[in-house]
Amino acid sequence: MQETTPATSTPRKATFLGISGIAGLIVGALTLGGQALPGFLTRNVADNAVTQAVGHFVAQHLSNSAAAWSLAAFLIVAATPLVRTWAATAGFLTLLGATAGYYAAATLFLNDDLSAAALRSPLIWAVIAAVAGPFFGLAAAVWRRGSPRHRPWALAAVAALFLAEAIYNAAILHYWSDAATSAAIGILVALLLAGDSPQRRATLQRLIPATAVMSAALAAAFTLAQIVFTL
Repeated sequence: MQETTPATSTPRKATFLGISGIAGLIVGALTLGGQALPGFLTRNVADNAVTQAVGHFVAQHLSNSAAAWSLAAFLIVAATPLVRTWAATAGFLTLLGATAGYYAAATLFLNDDLSAAALRSPLIWAVIAAVAGPFFGLAAAVWRRGSPRHRPWALAAVAALFLAEAIYNAAILHYWSDAATSAAIGILVALLLAGDSPQRRATLQRLIPATAVMSAALAAAFTLAQIVFTL
């Protein structure tokens, strides 16, 4: 089965691009809020094992995760009728919007400065957005409208990024519980977003090679960050 292309006019496609960027802004702002959730729960709800676990999960796995942003971009683009170049552009705008939304919120609510040194971090994320955004945007379009042969690869790519983060947490940071949680999220993404049993099996079979590729990409991103911060 060939990839289907919805009959969508150029102005409507441009509208979806704008929506993707706005959705990214919201994701970025919510990310900052998620990072502040543990303290909020402790101060305003209760300081117990449940609130600590919820706060840590949101702050660490949803609000401090490149995989979570990539999954958000993947799902946002998948919700549109965009394909090919339009889907790639939407993915880029989503992650660029997330970067802008996060650092704008940090500047507004945390009074972060706008010095040249402070701008290095958003610059790194903007560069990453220029690479990861189009990739996951195209993956989303393939997952929604591609052939059954290609869909498992598209879904495995985004799920594998969580597994790559799990490897990083375990091998580099020695955060074993966080590594287990990230791995569980990746497997759940593969299982829950696959359309049927054959697609689930096919996606799971592709997780190992996809994880190897995503691990290399994650290592490249961390290397880039280290280079920029040493300049």
